[in-house]
Amino acid sequence: MPANLDILVAHYENEAIQLTAALCGKDAQVLAKELQPDLILLDIMMQDMDAYKVCRRLKSDLNTAGYTGDISYRHGGSKE
Repeated sequence: MPANLDILVAHYENEAIQLTAALCGKDAQVLAKELQPDLILLDIMMQDMDAYKVCRRLKSDLNTAGYTGDISYRHGGSKE
């Protein structure tokens, strides 16, 4: 799991929220449809597509068109 995702999970683990993580854009789209979350946080550099592409796909799908994605930037990180 990328370090920035570890930090987010650790930060929110004691909160009264359900947290689900996807490491690639395709999985994020599937989870967004299935779980209909209140918030979607996207890493700018995911394994299979960038966050902008995921946002465009979510907006083009009637089931997820109302979501606003929050895009997280990695500074100095690699795409791995």
